[in-house]
Amino acid sequence: MINNLKGLYAITPSNLEEKDLLSKVKVLLSSGICLVQFRDKVRGFNQKLPIALKIKEICDEFKGTLIINDDPYLAKETQADGVHLGQDDMPCFEARDILGPTPIIGISCQSDLKLALKAVDEGANYVAFGSIFPSKTKKSPVLSSLNDLNYLASRVNVPIVAVGGINRRNIKKIKLSGAEMFGISSGLFEGNIAETVKKLKENLKG
Repeated sequence: MINNLKGLYAITPSNLEEKDLLSKVKVLLSSGICLVQFRDKVRGFNQKLPIALKIKEICDEFKGTLIINDDPYLAKETQADGVHLGQDDMPCFEARDILGPTPIIGISCQSDLKLALKAVDEGANYVAFGSIFPSKTKKSPVLSSLNDLNYLASRVNVPIVAVGGINRRNIKKIKLSGAEMFGISSGLFEGNIAETVKKLKENLKG
């Protein structure tokens, strides 16, 4: 699954009802998305577990990669492909002890090279930088400029995901700054999902 660490990276919003969430995840995967992160800041573990298991079934159906936000235990319980951790979550090396050598671990590093190098040293498979642009998902994001992203990408030897305010109009600029993955939440889950994915992919190629 490590080879799937490229392209559009769908990050689920926390405010969707289960039926709506599962339906939209299926549309995303059927439209060509290969990476999905289940991110839910509202529900507890026991509420998230059955939803995560259903998302895993959908990802398996479309040969997609499922990453669980924040919780290595939930990732292990659902046999997800990996976990994404923030700076306030469990350290990377502890997550690796829980998950074993194979699963993917991604770490949010804001725009801090030291945090990124530490994550890589501890075994992270990818690091995330951003927000690149203002974001609906995070109320007070730490902003990283495209110049910051270019600098960081040139000094980190694992794939990079850019997050925050990415859309069809600015995604090409971000690609030119060195990111391999493009984390998008509300921008992928609102409106005509299939059309949005199509336009984003076209702009990545163009």
